[in-house]
Amino acid sequence: MSQSRPVTGRHGGTSIAVAVVAALVLAAVMPAPASADVGMTIIRRCIEHQSIAGYSATDYRRALREMPTEAVEYSGCSELITEAELALAGLGAGGTAGGNQQTAQTPAEQHTIQLASHSGLAPVLIGDHVVVPGVVHANITSIARNLPASLLAMIVLLSVGLVAAATRKIASRIARSQQS
Repeated sequence: MSQSRPVTGRHGGTSIAVAVVAALVLAAVMPAPASADVGMTIIRRCIEHQSIAGYSATDYRRALREMPTEAVEYSGCSELITEAELALAGLGAGGTAGGNQQTAQTPAEQHTIQLASHSGLAPVLIGDHVVVPGVVHANITSIARNLPASLLAMIVLLSVGLVAAATRKIASRIARSQQS
């Protein structure tokens, strides 16, 4: 009766190393997110009624240059981005251009926002919404949507490599247990 050896192969760790090297090469080859993506990010955030604050004047100008005709005609985002650029320069009117949901439209709303900025961490009622300072409502979809393509590719490749390594390890344990 011949005794068989476990199915491990002498190159067992090679496939994992190849997967890691392939993932690193792919990450190096994939283009890094270009600064031109900032303009499209501003446009997307504006169309989705998210805050477009915190960008540089160059970023706002880039967004205005990259804005699709449909967005100019139907969204009002060109006015909002222009207003944000002017506000950054200290020339903003603080008005209500384009129906921006982040801009206070009445003296009462302006007063409520002023109170919120001085009230610390206490929740504040603004319009119909309770705003809790420091709380960001996000879900996994919004987080994944904002990741660079190269990082998403790296995550996918590493996940596939881990599944392959786990499958191989489980198969070798099953083979060993059946031989015993």
